[in-house]
Amino acid sequence: MEQKILVAVDFTEVSHNAIDAALDIADPAKDTVLLLHIIASESDRAEAEYKMKSLVDSHTHSGVKISTLVVEGSVLKDIGKIAESAAATLVIFGTHGVHGFQKMFGSNALKVVSHTKVPLLIVQKKVSLKSPKHIVMTIDLERDSVQVVKAAASLAERFKSKIHLVAGRHEDPQFKSMVSVNLNVCKEYLTRVHVDHEVHLLEREHFVDHLFQLCHDIHAELLAATYYPDTINLFSAKFVEGLVNNRMGIPVITIDAENTGAGSQFSFIAV
Repeated sequence: MEQKILVAVDFTEVSHNAIDAALDIADPAKDTVLLLHIIASESDRAEAEYKMKSLVDSHTHSGVKISTLVVEGSVLKDIGKIAESAAATLVIFGTHGVHGFQKMFGSNALKVVSHTKVPLLIVQKKVSLKSPKHIVMTIDLERDSVQVVKAAASLAERFKSKIHLVAGRHEDPQFKSMVSVNLNVCKEYLTRVHVDHEVHLLEREHFVDHLFQLCHDIHAELLAATYYPDTINLFSAKFVEGLVNNRMGIPVITIDAENTGAGSQFSFIAV
């Protein structure tokens, strides 16, 4: 399927990392990469468009069709709207980590996620995504924790990657059943779209440490997690922010549970 990948750029080094990630993912034969820069006022347009042209010129060797868009507006509120109006299938942006993220998006670092229904891929540093072999996806008690599976599966299909479904190990029968249901939903979907997958149950105490140890052991190239803006559960907004700023520099793909809840475009969740 043809993809349009939107990259939010601010002309810093991390923007170049995000562009490189988009060009790695894009299929030169059919995909388009759209570079977006949001300006504070029209007086900034000429300089921004000049810089955008330079960016395009420096990446012509990729063979991928690259277009640009300069829009006056709010980075926080308008990326999602523009992504949806442009029919983007994925949004990519770069971050310097927690401080750079907060500088760009404010104190609520992942608030931008809640303004779009389009999956977001967040890149910390220059990485190669030309052929990721292992994608780690976290699953929770919440039914909506499976929302990100479609975005992860789309990349896995393209690159013949293996998805590692990771959940906490529960002793409570009710919680154990809830996790099992969500894992089964994901496994059924991944089987249907012919994506190789494996389940890992990790101890809930020091879960994040165990998660990153797994990522290290299998040489994971991508992390995937559903974003919850309002929850006190383990997999909260703070959890996703921690993933985004991971010391291993693994890119994270995420999507807002509230914008893509069960019964929406992810109808495969109904069981």
